[in-house]
Amino acid sequence: MTNIEWCDETWNPVTGCDKISPGCKHCYAERMAKRLAGRCGYPAAPDQFADERIPILLQTPATIRFVSCEPLLEKIDLKKYLYEEFDGGGAIRIYGDIHWVIAGCESGPKRRPAEVEWFRSLRDQCVIAKVPFFLKQMEIDGQVVKMPELDGKVWGEYPK
Repeated sequence: MTNIEWCDETWNPVTGCDKISPGCKHCYAERMAKRLAGRCGYPAAPDQFADERIPILLQTPATIRFVSCEPLLEKIDLKKYLYEEFDGGGAIRIYGDIHWVIAGCESGPKRRPAEVEWFRSLRDQCVIAKVPFFLKQMEIDGQVVKMPELDGKVWGEYPK
């Protein structure tokens, strides 16, 4: 049993992690590691490190490959990993190597803001590429809202 919105169960044999990007600045795992005196692992980050990590992900044999854009700290462009446009955007070729995109704002006590437009841009990229989009949480009126509506819809999609 878990409170993570996009899964029913989890297994975490370790606690804590290494800070590998600006997305790790206020990570919950660091607070947990201090309490439990453990550390290891590498969280996904949606910032400038995407170009370093996504190619490694694409080389990994897996049934489902997903990109977790949490915390979303800036607008991110995944288009080059999802699809290619032709004829000025009229025609596209979908790559199909990424099967799911999860996004969410930072939720800790010192959370940094995420713009609604950043989530909208990711959602639009996923819709074009026919990749399920899961919006885990977003700040609305100063409060972190789990499974929020974005443009009138809750985006809780899963890969098939």
